[in-house]
Amino acid sequence: MAKYGSKSANYAHRQVFFADGAVSPTDKGNMSTPLENEATVTFTRIQSKSKRNPNNGVFKQQRVGPEGQRSTPKPFGHETSPHDKTEQRPTSSSDNVIRRTIGNSLAVRGTIYDQNVSIVDTAAMITLVNEKLIPADNEDLETVTLRGLGEQLVIGKIIKNTSLDIDRVNIQWDVCKAPLTDDVILGLDILDTLGAVINLSTATLTINNKVINAAFVNSGGEISIQQVCIKRTITVPPNSEMTVTIKTNKSADQEFILEPCPLTSCVLVSHVVGKGNSCPLTSLNDGNRHIRLKKGTPIGYIE
Repeated sequence: MAKYGSKSANYAHRQVFFADGAVSPTDKGNMSTPLENEATVTFTRIQSKSKRNPNNGVFKQQRVGPEGQRSTPKPFGHETSPHDKTEQRPTSSSDNVIRRTIGNSLAVRGTIYDQNVSIVDTAAMITLVNEKLIPADNEDLETVTLRGLGEQLVIGKIIKNTSLDIDRVNIQWDVCKAPLTDDVILGLDILDTLGAVINLSTATLTINNKVINAAFVNSGGEISIQQVCIKRTITVPPNSEMTVTIKTNKSADQEFILEPCPLTSCVLVSHVVGKGNSCPLTSLNDGNRHIRLKKGTPIGYIE
């Protein structure tokens, strides 16, 4: 059963596009993903306007924790640390959700001497680079002592005027070479100077008015979340339901959960638990006006 609601701010990642189609109930579109999958979009006219009654079994947003107690949804303005993510796994009931904390980090694609993943970390005071990425003939100008966990001290080297590229935004910056497990850690120094804005709900990093797609990565550095976005601008008619069949790169026996992200347009998107490389996604406009969804609008996430 589909459950309508809003997406937690803890999800985001690799984009999966689905076709939009026109407003006609018989229109169909094509899925465009890296796998060149197909999708069908249909609109269904709703005869009477539904009210968002939590007891009608359609718009219910109840979440039940492991102890069977209802949890309170977080407001949109709630701030969450990039290192304190939650992962949701379904139980036998669609209303039961088990949350467990996982160690994910927010990352963007960056280039420094080579193509690497850059971790966004506002807890790091300076920008750090894995010492293995720095050429051996690079001159070390200054030695600094970094404090790690507890009383652990780490010795680093300052490399002046290092060319750092973040999604085609080139920056000349003084970085610190240190023994890291990550490739590059973007510290508070560079984020503050560039006036960076981190949006956890959409997993984006804005630098110099340019929006850069980010992703939540696990300890292995692999992107584990796919983001479902609209390929072209569409208009959803009033009192209409839109059904979309999307295809993913999941294996035939691999289960996944699709959760909606917050939409300011008042379109309700269903929660879906699926298996294999495809699943249906239902969006509902129970209002009395046409709603326009712009190209690139994220509407859900697949884990």
